[in-house]
Amino acid sequence: MTHDFDLLSRRFQGQSVSEWELLSHITPRRWTQMLWFPERREEEAVLDLCQELSSLAVQGEPNLRDTAAYGILRDHVRSSLRDPHPEADSLQFMIVRAAGHDGSEDPQCAFVSAVESLHC
Repeated sequence: MTHDFDLLSRRFQGQSVSEWELLSHITPRRWTQMLWFPERREEEAVLDLCQELSSLAVQGEPNLRDTAAYGILRDHVRSSLRDPHPEADSLQFMIVRAAGHDGSEDPQCAFVSAVESLHC
């Protein structure tokens, strides 16, 4: 079975924590996208990184924060949150594995990051 991944994030400001928010998911397709769909490249890159990081987590990789996949996803989340939420000081992201269009399997948490600074 092929799985899809959703990337969620939440923000921290002092002692308050936001709800988890969906950052990326599979965009529904239109027929014209068979010919031209450049936005798909970013979506595919995020999905590949989610797959890589969740696979490393399952394998028990002890230094996940030092991997390229972790760093790139952390920076992607940072850039997605920094502008609309300048008051936040930290972030956390979560990868959720879903069965896509198959509703027989519930989504599962594949990975939760450490709390990271929103500002480099």
